[in-house]
Amino acid sequence: MVTAEIFTNSLFDEFKPPFEAAAFQDEILTADVQRAIFMAHRNAYQKARELREMCTQITSASITHDCTHYYLEQKLSPLGFEFTSDSIGNSRAFFTKGDYIFILKKKNAPSNPTEVSKNIREQKVAKHVITISYETDAFHTDISRIYVQYLQGNTIEYNFVITPEDMWNLENGVNEKTQQEVVEHKKPRLKIKKQDAI
Repeated sequence: MVTAEIFTNSLFDEFKPPFEAAAFQDEILTADVQRAIFMAHRNAYQKARELREMCTQITSASITHDCTHYYLEQKLSPLGFEFTSDSIGNSRAFFTKGDYIFILKKKNAPSNPTEVSKNIREQKVAKHVITISYETDAFHTDISRIYVQYLQGNTIEYNFVITPEDMWNLENGVNEKTQQEVVEHKKPRLKIKKQDAI
């Protein structure tokens, strides 16, 4: 783990290059990273459900968040992502790679407005801030979607959704384009000889 005060040292930096969705997707959000993000969220949510019996409902969200951070570090560190700690070794709720800072949150969860959260939302930090958030299924038993988003103010500039179906396609090497091209139905042709016709 690297010690860093990334938001306090880097606020209001306006010299970063513009965000380019295609470059981000090609360089950072590879198939391996998508798989790692999804599996880390799934493992974390299942582990948090196991631990929930020992905690009150108020703290279950923070347990899920801590478990997610733990599993993401396990899965993404080998892929070149850096996880940070503060000066006394407490892990932080963000991680970095290249020109990007990644933060975690539950989809549509309210947050307290602070100067730091405003700077993050407005992209007034030295690196591009990417938000990773998750949704659960209707029964709250598993992860149904993960959103990787670039937000600027109240506008979603980039949105990439990872689903369980995407994981199945990645693991089984299914390419949606080839899958659509392979399926071609032909009408059966019926041949009847004149003498057999009624």
